Amino acid sequence: MERHMIFWMGTIALSIVVLVLSAAARGSEPHLAYFHMGVSAFVAITFAMIAVREGRQMVADRASDVELAAAMARFMGLVWAWGALALVITYATGIVTWVEWPGFFVAFLVAAGPSRRSLRLISSREGCRG
Repeated sequence: MERHMIFWMGTIALSIVVLVLSAAARGSEPHLAYFHMGVSAFVAITFAMIAVREGRQMVADRASDVELAAAMARFMGLVWAWGALALVITYATGIVTWVEWPGFFVAFLVAAGPSRRSLRLISSREGCRG
């Protein structure tokens, strides 16, 4: 589990660095806006694909429903939180303009929150059974 957390934290940190650098360089290189949005999309899709792969592996390993639900809740929270972060970095820095972005940012955060709360609820249920 620790190895996975180090991977996720490192991936998120590196992605944030790339997004911030491309946001900062947008004035000198306008085409970096496309690169910036591509990085955002690539990271989100990668997180989702890893979640699917890990979920399938857990099913093949006959993990309990509780373990599977907890893992998927963690991944859903990660994808929504990443989306919120990418929205802030993209639109608050002015890479592109979109008047409605704050509403979507809040919606992404709201979506990430229940995923994290579900994870805690699922984990507490497992503790009661264990």
